[in-house]
Amino acid sequence: MLKIVVFGASGNVGSHLCRTLSEAPGVSLRLLSSSEWGVAELSRQFPDAEVELTDLADGGKISHSIRGAERVFVMYPDFALDEEASTVAMIEAVRQEASIRQVVRLLGVVPEVEAANIPSAFRQYPAMPCWVHWRGRQLWRDSGLPVTFVNPWAWYMQSLLWLVGRGVVEENVFCLPHDHTLPYIDTRDIADVAAHVLTADTAVFLGEELGLTGHRDDCFSFAQLAQQMSSHLGRDIRYSGDSELFIRLHGEAAVPLLQYVAWERDQDLDYRMHTDTVRELLRRDPRRMEDWIIENRMQLSR
Repeated sequence: MLKIVVFGASGNVGSHLCRTLSEAPGVSLRLLSSSEWGVAELSRQFPDAEVELTDLADGGKISHSIRGAERVFVMYPDFALDEEASTVAMIEAVRQEASIRQVVRLLGVVPEVEAANIPSAFRQYPAMPCWVHWRGRQLWRDSGLPVTFVNPWAWYMQSLLWLVGRGVVEENVFCLPHDHTLPYIDTRDIADVAAHVLTADTAVFLGEELGLTGHRDDCFSFAQLAQQMSSHLGRDIRYSGDSELFIRLHGEAAVPLLQYVAWERDQDLDYRMHTDTVRELLRRDPRRMEDWIIENRMQLSR
C-alpha cells in the first residue's frame, strides 16, 4: 500500500484531495488537521483513513505525523502561522524519515516574482503569502530532498466566499479594494492535479514545478466579477473598492490582506499568464467560474 500523508486535510484543497485519494486503489491515507473540529469531520468522512491532530508549528509533532509515509502533501493556511519556521522543521523531519520518496508542496508564487519585488516589511510578517511561499520554495530547493511544487498562482474561486460573500449576501456589494485583473482557479482542480502527482511514479514529477491557472477565459477584474455575480445570481451586485467597508465587514485582521492585495496590484508582472497544465494532466478542461457561482448561489444569497 502507498502511504500518503496529507497536511491541511480539512481545507478547500485538502478535503477534495482526500476524497480523490480515498478512491484511488492501493492508497493508505493519514489525514492531518490542526483543529479538533477538523479531526472529527475527517474521521466522519473517511472512516478507513488514519486521522490525527497535528501542529505545523511543532517539529516533534510534524515528525510523528510523517512516520512511515512514502509521500507527503503540504499546504499552509495564508496569514495564519510562521510558515518559514514550520518549513524548516518540516524539512528536518523529512530528512530524518527514510521512508519518504516525495513531498508535494503547494505554493502560490507568480513566476516572475523575485525577492527584490517583495517589500522588506512583508518579510517581517511571518505569514505574508508573497514572501513565505517564495521563501518556502527556496528552502525546499536548497534542501536537496525529493520535492514537487504544485504552484497555482491564480486566485482560488472558493476564497471568494469569505473574501466577498458577506458583502454580497448582506448588502449586494462585491467589496474588495485595489481592483486588478487576475486568473481564477477552482480548488478542486488544484486537488485533482495534486492527486495525479501523488499517485504517479515518483520519477515523473520529482524536481518539477507545475504552474496552474484555471480556464483561459476565467481572468477577471474585481469589477468584472461583480458583473459575473449579477448575471448568475439574478440581482444587481455592485463593485466597491472601499477599504473602510472591507474592514467593517472583516475586522482589523483584514489589514495585512489589504496590504498584500495592494502590493500585488502594483507589481509590473503578468499575473494573467495562462498555463494548460490542468488540461494536459487531467485530460479535461478546468472548471469554470460561471459554474462555480451557480453552484454556490445559495451561499451568495440571503
